Amino acid sequence: MKTILRARTVSYSIVSLALGATIADYGCSTTAVNGTPDAGGSGSSSSGGSSSSSSGSSGGSSSGGSSSSGGSSSGVALVDAGPITCSAKVPAPDAGAFLISDFSSVTANDAGTAPTTFGTYPGYFGGTYFYPASPTVAGAGLPGTDQAANPDAGNYCTQPLSQNSFLATVTPASKSWVLSGMVAGFSGVGFYIQSAPVLCVDASAYKGVSFTISGTVGSASPDASTSQITFKAFEAADRPVGVPTVPPGTCTMGSACNPPSISFAVPATPTTMTIHWTDLTGGVPDPTLSDPSTLSGIEWDLPWPCTNGTPYPVNVTIQNVQFVTQ
Repeated sequence: MKTILRARTVSYSIVSLALGATIADYGCSTTAVNGTPDAGGSGSSSSGGSSSSSSGSSGGSSSGGSSSSGGSSSGVALVDAGPITCSAKVPAPDAGAFLISDFSSVTANDAGTAPTTFGTYPGYFGGTYFYPASPTVAGAGLPGTDQAANPDAGNYCTQPLSQNSFLATVTPASKSWVLSGMVAGFSGVGFYIQSAPVLCVDASAYKGVSFTISGTVGSASPDASTSQITFKAFEAADRPVGVPTVPPGTCTMGSACNPPSISFAVPATPTTMTIHWTDLTGGVPDPTLSDPSTLSGIEWDLPWPCTNGTPYPVNVTIQNVQFVTQ
């Protein structure tokens, strides 16, 4: 990740590196998504996010998960560790939307994988990431070392990472972000969306995001219903407190802090999906994304069942990601 932002500033590089390594490990839940057929993406700018997964993350840790109704179901009150004011607003909408990325440009890194970045540090800025990434080559996909479940050692899930070849490549010619390869552990992609010095942005002018998506996701278990992708968005209320150099949070529940999410089957043909902040559920302690003025990223996670997972192929294309006002 550090080489992605080399052209901007040293501070920018440190921000993205810390974010990709520590954004969190979270559960998920499912609600409806609005979908309409579409021929693909168009537009002009580009953007960023934060990293997590169901019961595991790019950093290799795990969480206790969450319920579909968030903190209220467990009797946990919303914790306020102090107000957070993000340093910049997302630029004003143009005709009801603002483009995050159409993947028409890239910033090459040492591994040859093509990420995209946007904006100007220290104002509104961000970029793409994916996980798991190679422990030795920035931006390169695994295979890596197999991980067996060993709670005493802090490993709660099994990941046969020697069979993993998951990659996410930005392809400017087709204005697309292509997720491909074999998934053999917690895997996903996202945008970090930030400003400095506070690592979040005010997206309150928008009601959600839209993107065009198509492809296939195999099943990591005999249950075909697990062949879904999970979308998440990160706000301060569900981010943990006391973690230096990462997006700020007010949740004091440690690993139980959980962003709201929505899961859906990936359509075979390009389809534009609009996900409103109100569609997201399961956050802890805030069940929904109720405060987009503290947004620090968005993410798409691929399924992995934590135990008894079977590696599976994925071939998904994401295009034209934007904030929307309706």
